[in-house]
Amino acid sequence: MDADNCCTLRENFIPPTGVTLSMDSEVTENQTVTISCTAESFPLSCFTVTRQGSSQSLPSDGKFCPRVNDPNIFRHTFTASSTDAGSYSCEASNTEGRKPSQQRKLVVKYTPKDVKVEPEPGRVVRENSPFKLDCRARSHPEVTSVTWMKVTDGRTETFSVSQKTFVVMSAGPSDSGFYSCMARNDIGAGKSEQVEVEVECEYADALFAVYG
Repeated sequence: MDADNCCTLRENFIPPTGVTLSMDSEVTENQTVTISCTAESFPLSCFTVTRQGSSQSLPSDGKFCPRVNDPNIFRHTFTASSTDAGSYSCEASNTEGRKPSQQRKLVVKYTPKDVKVEPEPGRVVRENSPFKLDCRARSHPEVTSVTWMKVTDGRTETFSVSQKTFVVMSAGPSDSGFYSCMARNDIGAGKSEQVEVEVECEYADALFAVYG
């Protein structure tokens, strides 16, 4: 091959251009998500998709390189979980260079997770003292309502409120029991484990002082 033909062939080699990342912008957990990355280049580009803040990439072995005569595209399909939310970008590369796409943000909506009851100041409360219970949860969108449940001697009481905090201004013996909460948002609900709250009676200290 003479030098002129070699130069002509070389001029047909182009680095990646028009790198485009396509994906849904908002999904609900357990829905299927397809990420597509395309580019114009010669030779064909290899593709790597990354999520901001994550050390992992797609595909898992580092990059995807199409075979000769295949379309210059990378597709990856997965089932969305809450941890998949974030900003994604794609990089296309070949022997002539590399080019990233614009970032695309994926929002994953999911029911409240890691729901738990946190008592303040603690699980043991002095009689006539205030205490509160916070219903904590991780969710998207935000929790819109909370149902509180209290079990005492096998009997269940239910309190439906919009606040995440359950407040007792002056604790009495009847406030002792096992408390749990159910947090709801537009997607569904999640329930916490029970937390026991014990109210210590004042007369117990008085009896101890007299007879102790």
